[in-house]
Amino acid sequence: MSKRLISHELQNEFSFEVLISLLKNGEQNKQVLYAGISPSTTTLGRRVNELEELGLVKVDKQPLKYNVHFVSLTDKGREVAEKILEIEKILSQQ
Repeated sequence: MSKRLISHELQNEFSFEVLISLLKNGEQNKQVLYAGISPSTTTLGRRVNELEELGLVKVDKQPLKYNVHFVSLTDKGREVAEKILEIEKILSQQ
């Protein structure tokens, strides 16, 4: 049996961008996070849900405020995001 190097969900559009943005900026309001990455909130919403299912991000819903959600990295998500940056650094070296 062969193992995939990167899960299918991480290969989807914007997955890396979400992880890197959270690594660089810390916990963010979901709307602010989306605005900094892409105008397609539907696609980004799916990505965040997939990353949450993988245990890479945590979404905290504010109980007293309608539709206010904060997204942050889990420990596992931080580790993955740091590895992505390491890989990008290696690939950019000449």
